Amino acid sequence: IYQFHFLVIKLWEMSAADLVQAHLPGILALLPLTKDGKDREVIEEMITRLEAQEKHEVLSLGYLLAALTWNQAEEQQWLKRRFKMLYDTLRESWAFKEIWQEGEEVGLEKGLKEGLKKGRREGLKKGRQEGLKKGRQEGEVVALQKAVLTQVEKRFSGLLLLAQGTVPTLSHLAVLEQMLLGISMAQTAEDAQAVLLEKSEKGQH
Repeated sequence: IYQFHFLVIKLWEMSAADLVQAHLPGILALLPLTKDGKDREVIEEMITRLEAQEKHEVLSLGYLLAALTWNQAEEQQWLKRRFKMLYDTLRESWAFKEIWQEGEEVGLEKGLKEGLKKGRREGLKKGRQEGLKKGRQEGEVVALQKAVLTQVEKRFSGLLLLAQGTVPTLSHLAVLEQMLLGISMAQTAEDAQAVLLEKSEKGQH
């Protein structure tokens, strides 16, 4: 018999300083979820500390969590600009490499076929360029779709059929990113199902 005793930590009631003082790099990604986690100074401190310790995987997670809580257009623009400077660093993390590599392989193959077909009419060179561009875009979509399905299968296998019927129909990167975050943070199957249905409906529109 196994017994698990959990301590509920209300991050939204904690200050960013409380987490920083714990001196645990692994939890710095949670700074955006604290009560002052939407302050730019907090995000800057998270980036600075994690960069200094080369915690690229943790920094990637911090970016995703910040994207989940920063809802205003102005906030999102700043966040994108700030992390765009770190994009090359984030791409070095194993998590990003695994997701994008698998997605790019599928997307590039499909994109090249369509691009080369079109290239017969407009020129092989132009068609190949368009195929590569479209392939990268489709690769990102495929990678996120696979990541969502993997999370559902690992954490809420009873919802896998629902996910398999909805996720492949979505092509908006923003919707898929939000769905991946929602599934990753869901505590119950009901929460995960709500995320799947809500984001699927949003993606259809």
